[in-house]
Amino acid sequence: MSKKYLSILLLVFAACNNGSYLNIEKKTLPINGNWEIAIINDKRCKSCIAESLGIEEKFKDKFGQFKIVKLDYSQKEAKQTLGNLNIKYLPAVIFSPDGQYHKNFDLIKQYARIQNDYAIIDIDANHDPKSEICDNGIDDNDNSIIDCEEESCKSKNWSCMEKGNPPNIKIFTMANCPHSKRMIIDGLFKINEHLNGKLIFDFKFNDYVMRGVEEAKEQLRQQCLIDSNPMIHIEYLKCYLPTNDSKECISKAKIDQSTLDKCISKYDKKYNVLSNIESKKNVNKRGFPKFLMHEDLNKKYRINTSPSLVINGVKAKRVKSLEALKNQICFGFKPPPKECGDKIL
Repeated sequence: MSKKYLSILLLVFAACNNGSYLNIEKKTLPINGNWEIAIINDKRCKSCIAESLGIEEKFKDKFGQFKIVKLDYSQKEAKQTLGNLNIKYLPAVIFSPDGQYHKNFDLIKQYARIQNDYAIIDIDANHDPKSEICDNGIDDNDNSIIDCEEESCKSKNWSCMEKGNPPNIKIFTMANCPHSKRMIIDGLFKINEHLNGKLIFDFKFNDYVMRGVEEAKEQLRQQCLIDSNPMIHIEYLKCYLPTNDSKECISKAKIDQSTLDKCISKYDKKYNVLSNIESKKNVNKRGFPKFLMHEDLNKKYRINTSPSLVINGVKAKRVKSLEALKNQICFGFKPPPKECGDKIL
């Protein structure tokens, strides 16, 4: 962010902290207005640097006219900006006030948190610069514990992961999300077949729904199937995900409908699922109705997209290929089965 905007930002907060109020009036700007995107990073975090390069390329595609300003956590102005905008995790992407008037801003508006006219974009960042850096050989938070010996690193850093046989695999999903369906059918199920059924999947749901009542009902239905028998749930998914025909898949799995209905009603009352959707009052910051069944786990792993994968307590990065997904899962094994060395056909 330019010194001009940083000085305005710092002045706003200084004024507020002194009990006064500085009003910055937002105005519609011409096409060649002063558009800027600040990317704040931490050069000590290797994965953050790689991640920010990808972020920069994505934003250049839709916001090519913008000036991209890069700041590092080591700089005083970066720390002040993070504190003033209540940003905890890096990399951070911040749009200048002017930038929100760009025609393409609507494409990312649902991921933006507006504070003092600045738009902080939720990019699923997870690096806390105040915590231990888990792979630099230095005691970053002065507690005489280094890297993977720090307990927090075991749940946030891929290289510090505590492995298992089989690994613990949690899938956070929305029942009717097309991306989730593809990942489960063409990804997880194929990998499990390749590994000769060695995987055990623990399905959870995101803490909001995007597709209304039918998706919410389907998630209640699936939770009841998981409670009854996780293997029946897997067989149900193999039928439901390609067809969206819950009635046919329930019949095919020979599930007692009356027992299922009682369970659905129980969970609906416990978490106020359908009433949340109908009232439109209990919504998240993007305006979607909350689905609170696994709220604690969503907060713990900072889940905000569907699908999201957590392996042995560490949130996995998104990958684009089946082979890369297989490698992520195989990394969680101790020791990896021999099938991990074979390419999926």
